[in-house]
Amino acid sequence: SVTFTILILVLSSTVNNNGHCFTSSSSSVCACMQKYSTTKTFFRSTTTTTSCSSFFRRLTSHRQKSKVAASSTMFDITTKEYNLPNNLTVIQFRALSDNYGYLVHKGEHTAAIDTPDASLIHSILAHYGFQLTHILNTHHHADHAGGNADLLSLYPDCEVVGPANERIPCITTPAGENDVVFNSLATVYDTPGHTSGHIVYHFADSGALFCGDTLFAMGCGRLFEGTPAQMWSSIRKLKALPDDTLVFCAHEYTLANAKFAVTADVKNENLAERYQLVQKQREKDEWTVPTTIRLEKSTNPFMRADEPSLQAHFNTTDPVETFAKVRHAKDVF
Repeated sequence: SVTFTILILVLSSTVNNNGHCFTSSSSSVCACMQKYSTTKTFFRSTTTTTSCSSFFRRLTSHRQKSKVAASSTMFDITTKEYNLPNNLTVIQFRALSDNYGYLVHKGEHTAAIDTPDASLIHSILAHYGFQLTHILNTHHHADHAGGNADLLSLYPDCEVVGPANERIPCITTPAGENDVVFNSLATVYDTPGHTSGHIVYHFADSGALFCGDTLFAMGCGRLFEGTPAQMWSSIRKLKALPDDTLVFCAHEYTLANAKFAVTADVKNENLAERYQLVQKQREKDEWTVPTTIRLEKSTNPFMRADEPSLQAHFNTTDPVETFAKVRHAKDVF
């Protein structure tokens, strides 16, 4: 097992997710962030080399750095907290090179949505004083389930929920379409495409979706194991969720997705405007996740395969064929 020590809480301040708004298509995101989000930055010290990222430093000027023993390495960890309806707290953090990780907390129960970095998750849990009670895996890829075993060594009573149709280490509760998990707070939906058994978790009473690699901001996951028809069906399932649903996807791919999207959905003015905003955000290393279902329906070409203007650009009237052509174009972009 790996032991970490949290040194000092440096900053706790309410923020509005970088304060940006543009047109009505993104107003829901800004409103949600202004209402719900808080940013915290703290230090941890360890003598063990880990994959903890330390590149999110837009609060540097406000920090008072502490001295750390020469034998240790200092990491700073930035989290964003979202206090959502139904008393649900979501803690977002960056992991590995471009992953987002999430802790979901209510009462005495805390779930990790996927396990990209066990040591980082353990540090954040320790900082907040949470006990890990659940792991909710979306699919089998190592950057989503690779930390299961290490976390179970630290939290042996933890329940591990994961897709029934995939082999994932340490799963104790296989789950599929319409199963209700995590103390009846989350509903599972099957979303095959990226992998054959991919699932997502919808917290309907809190207006939150944790979609793994099925849906991204202005993008979707590559089809490693599924077909275009499967993925389009999965996307349509998410598209039917309430417009104000917060979409917590698993990677910071937004700028790369936007660069492609404007070449595919060329007449979409909302998309063009969002692209300009995302460029400015990423120049400052600002986070562009979460998004909303409304915003993705307006600007994500993979959610718009049934839109005549996008179909015309790809010379087809069939949504599945349109989706397949958009996916192929992105794969070779």
